[in-house]
Amino acid sequence: MKKGSLTLSTTAIVTLILAIVMLGLGLGFIRGNFSKSATQFDEQTSSRVELLSPIPSNPLVISKEVVIADPGSTFRIDVGVKNPTHEDWGEAYPVVTCS
Repeated sequence: MKKGSLTLSTTAIVTLILAIVMLGLGLGFIRGNFSKSATQFDEQTSSRVELLSPIPSNPLVISKEVVIADPGSTFRIDVGVKNPTHEDWGEAYPVVTCS
């Protein structure tokens, strides 16, 4: 009886070690992918903010110079406008449709 119980406990220990190693590898892989995605997102948003920062010499900044779209399609164009009076203009979301 002692030989069977020793084999069972050895198998359980080896299985437990393999499970912990696989869990660690999986968590490391997921963490690496999330940090890479977060870095790419931060780079894209920071470049967009710099791109859309209007200045007195250029008070209107548009994210896309040329837009080619199909009729009825929707897309996003970011616009930065210099507000010299610093008064609240409210929120406006104009929608432009192609025809």
